[in-house]
Amino acid sequence: MRIRRKPFGHKNNIGRKIIELRKQKGYSQKDLLTRIQLLGWNLDDAVLSKIEGQDRAIKYEEQKIIAKALNVDPDDLSSDPTAY
Repeated sequence: MRIRRKPFGHKNNIGRKIIELRKQKGYSQKDLLTRIQLLGWNLDDAVLSKIEGQDRAIKYEEQKIIAKALNVDPDDLSSDPTAY
């Protein structure tokens, strides 16, 4: 497992929660990326990394797709106060 070298950004408040849920489910970034792409969002690995690192803003529609790929409610992604 790679350790994050860069501090988290401030462009979204769900990146840390995505990482937490992804790891809980045993998904690698590539696994999550594949699940997202199967849902119709042609996301690439660099963008997913930026979302998780909170270096890219995210629209609610995108949040819904990520939540569906993780089998959680979209609101569950932003319910963690430590994600801010």
